[in-house]
Amino acid sequence: AGGEKRWNIKVTEGGMELLEKSVCVEAKGEPTEGQEAVVEVGFNRMASEKYPDTLYDVLSQGNPTQFCSWKNRERANPTEKESTSIHEVLHGHKPILRNDTLYFSTEPLTPRLDQKIGGHSFCY
Repeated sequence: AGGEKRWNIKVTEGGMELLEKSVCVEAKGEPTEGQEAVVEVGFNRMASEKYPDTLYDVLSQGNPTQFCSWKNRERANPTEKESTSIHEVLHGHKPILRNDTLYFSTEPLTPRLDQKIGGHSFCY
């Protein structure tokens, strides 16, 4: 099932723009699968009791910092690649990460590595 069913969320047009910019600044040079995994981390956080429920609040949350490039989003120039990555997570049929994978960084942020994709380690 696609992401709409996995996380039971709908992304508004404004939300898509936020996500596109966020994925662009966080994972522009990453492979498509890496961009999709960044989107999954955001959705996993929205679904988690530990984090805010809205996309904006998850992306802009200052502490603990995850989407640390958020402050650079206005300089982002998302391409079709970012849009496609988000669409795949929402409507695709292949989850990449575990539902409890809540972190990504160039270095593992916890000892529990889900997987490494491109330059990012995704941890739960």
